[in-house]
Amino acid sequence: ARMPQGSGTLREDAARIVETTFSLFAYDPDGGLATRLADIPSRPRFGEGRLGFPYVPLTPDPSFAAAGNDLLLSLGQDPEVNQIGPDGSLRAILRWNQTRTRVSEVWSRFSEDYLSQVDEGRRPAYSRFLAMAGLPIPALVPAVSEVRVDPLGFFWVQQYRLPWEVEPVWHILSPEGVWVGSMQTPLNVRILEIGEDYLLGRHRDELDI
Repeated sequence: ARMPQGSGTLREDAARIVETTFSLFAYDPDGGLATRLADIPSRPRFGEGRLGFPYVPLTPDPSFAAAGNDLLLSLGQDPEVNQIGPDGSLRAILRWNQTRTRVSEVWSRFSEDYLSQVDEGRRPAYSRFLAMAGLPIPALVPAVSEVRVDPLGFFWVQQYRLPWEVEPVWHILSPEGVWVGSMQTPLNVRILEIGEDYLLGRHRDELDI
């Protein structure tokens, strides 16, 4: 279970960057609390209520999944996943080679795409937001957006996608944490189940059908 520390309510902050911390807890099969596994930061937001508390661009959401009695946790920024035991101890750090892109190389295109999704009347305010000095935008495009585990214990890690990148890329690691390959899945398919030799997913078209 993931729970916010404190109330989890967003309030305008004098420092303008609002950061929330979540705790991950493991429960036993009878519902009794087993242990507090980790404390993780959420994506930072800009503490300006008139803008609707937007996330700082190009900051990833942490992702986690259960692998047996272990927790797989990725903070998203780097190509690595922490494997945490049921007692909260760090058992391993799984890493793989992944080509990284500097944010400075894509910022212009990203900004145009970002602003195109904002209502025209609010666009000037969001344009000023993107141009703010001191906005903690990372130097590198994040590496990870989702972590999954299949029935055979292989780890599936979805590579972070920029808005114009079409097909999702998944990196697959063995139960021992060794990279075994990568594959692409069709756009707009949400994977619901990973089998030994198939993926089951739901596809939505441009009409959300």
